[in-house]
Amino acid sequence: MRTPQHLSSRRGSTVVMMTLTLALIIGVGALIVDVGMMMLEAHALQRASDAAALAAATKLEMTPANSINPDVMDTTSASRIKAASEAVFIASQNGVVLGASAVTFPIPGQVRVQADGGTTMFLARIWGIDKASLARHATAEKSSVGAMTGAAPLGLSLDDFLANGKGGGTFSVTLARNTSDAFGTGNALALSLDNNPSKPVAVFEKELSFGSDTPVEIDQVVNSLNGANSQQNALRDAMQARIDRDDKVFPVVIIPSKGATVGTSTHVVKTIAMVRLSSVSVLSLGNGKSDDVTSLVLQFVPGTVISSSEPQLKVTQPGRSPIHIVRLVDDPS
Repeated sequence: MRTPQHLSSRRGSTVVMMTLTLALIIGVGALIVDVGMMMLEAHALQRASDAAALAAATKLEMTPANSINPDVMDTTSASRIKAASEAVFIASQNGVVLGASAVTFPIPGQVRVQADGGTTMFLARIWGIDKASLARHATAEKSSVGAMTGAAPLGLSLDDFLANGKGGGTFSVTLARNTSDAFGTGNALALSLDNNPSKPVAVFEKELSFGSDTPVEIDQVVNSLNGANSQQNALRDAMQARIDRDDKVFPVVIIPSKGATVGTSTHVVKTIAMVRLSSVSVLSLGNGKSDDVTSLVLQFVPGTVISSSEPQLKVTQPGRSPIHIVRLVDDPS
């Protein structure tokens, strides 16, 4: 029995339609699978370049670019070598091998890392596409801090900083607290970063322990707190709390020395200009809790680097302090 001609024509059309549909399904599948693989590889390359750039930036060291204008800074050649080596190492830990020219230094204080890679295609091979090349990059910056929140309201003398700051020297201080106290070498001063010289001692202790929410900046004018015996106990309790939770490195305020003021609270009658920010590590406390003296053994931490992700510290503007922040920055290229 012969099949009618119109039925044979239909069967032929159906085969053609099924073939085209199958090709379309395979093509869409190729697109989904291969694009997904490309996205995964791109994310991996971005994570590697971000991590490598941040790690490399921590190794950068700044030096005056010339003797005519010492404020113009450049990165040292030795630190650029260290930064490049660190970038290669961190990228390798993330499964990425950096090329010979992958690490560059666009401007002083910045390092750029480009991670190149690719992914092997699967279903897209039916279209003659065997591999897709990918590249991701990140730029990180190490900059000096000029203003920040999270600093402890503790003033240390410029004399102590000049003697011990650059080399990370260890020194002892006591809290200046009464009308006969001058403020200079070996002294610490209770500060009010929000210019409230009469704040409760409990607030002072909390800010010492966890950092102040009030922004403080270089060359700002700050008030000292009224001298009180209870500040000794607050200082001791706050420093002990930092030691107990291993939060011993923190930003402080460096201020000029001044003489004693006779007949009134020593440091509240005048404001004191802050000249710089620094970081110290509290090593130990004096024996016992006393209304007379609380002594601290401190160590300056030169070249302190903080992360922009630390919730208790927030940099509000760049500046010229020995505290640095490392962070990713926009890369227009």
